[in-house]
Amino acid sequence: MKKIILILILVILLGTQFFLPSYTAEQIANSIKAEVDNYQTVDVKVKSVPALKLLLKSADEVQVQGQNIVIDRLQLASLQAHFKNLKVQEEQERQVIAGENTKLYILLREKALNDYLRTKEELDIFNRIKVDITPQQVILNGAISILDAEVNLQLTGDFVVVKDKKIVFQSDKLAVENFLISTSSIEQLKDKLQFELDLRELPLPLDVRQVKLKSDELEIIGPSSENN
Repeated sequence: MKKIILILILVILLGTQFFLPSYTAEQIANSIKAEVDNYQTVDVKVKSVPALKLLLKSADEVQVQGQNIVIDRLQLASLQAHFKNLKVQEEQERQVIAGENTKLYILLREKALNDYLRTKEELDIFNRIKVDITPQQVILNGAISILDAEVNLQLTGDFVVVKDKKIVFQSDKLAVENFLISTSSIEQLKDKLQFELDLRELPLPLDVRQVKLKSDELEIIGPSSENN
């Protein structure tokens, strides 16, 4: 009888070791899908030994991969994130994930960034606004109406991480084509042309460290991806 009970316990433990990680991974994936505007793929893998810890909403390791995830009308071409000691909690009827972000890589393409800027109401005063991403700098071109004349502008700058999930475009130079404009007005225009990329809609504890510029794309990176 004891042998049968022992066998049953082992079968249950083995069953939970296979079932619980898959079930938890599906829960985490569903929480991400529920928070974002749109997505092509969201894949989650969970590892935890013993798997029974997952019943307490705790996981040793979690890997998240996604393609064309849209948050706040900003399309992320690729997302790769690894976490350890992950906690999944219920908050306001949704899952909020807390833990240590051990690897992060997000790819954002230039076209997606331009599509995003066209949705920003605070940039409506500028015409034909367009961002060009080069390995050296970010170039923002546009035009503004001043005294019934359309004036072309070119702003250069870079992206700076100001918080774990917030990235801000900071300008260092503004060129105004064939038009005299005061220094104070130039500074006001530079302020108005600053914008941010907010990743807070992703229900993940992202640790964004820096932004790397490449031709026509941005790499948003965190731990263990910084030197890649």
